[in-house]
Amino acid sequence: MAQPPEKLRVPPEAMLVVQLDEIAGRLADLTEVQQKILRHIEETTPEGITVVVFEGTVSPPAKGVDPVKEYPYHRLFRAEVINKGPSTAYVRVNNEKEVPVEAEESIAFEKPKALIEYITLRVEAETEIKILGKY
Repeated sequence: MAQPPEKLRVPPEAMLVVQLDEIAGRLADLTEVQQKILRHIEETTPEGITVVVFEGTVSPPAKGVDPVKEYPYHRLFRAEVINKGPSTAYVRVNNEKEVPVEAEESIAFEKPKALIEYITLRVEAETEIKILGKY
């Protein structure tokens, strides 16, 4: 009669090494996820500082406002354009579609991150404009 095969036995030290290696791998994965979450939060959480980016009269045909090269020297995540004048103003943020802002009205442009780098104001008649920005 044939003898049953001898059971292979793994020493406890070898099992401990395998378990510790698996734990180290999972901890490394968790650390990477935590770093990605932190980067995402830092990029999307606004600082919340509101400033007057521009206030004045805009004459035809257009005026550019650059919050990166001029005060507040930051990209904005929110820009509110307030038309205080008697005629319609046309506003373009970065290279997006131009939006009309009627007399005595305002419009806000918001981004999940600070992406607003340039604002173009186009008017047909002299108009008083105020821009409030958050960075």
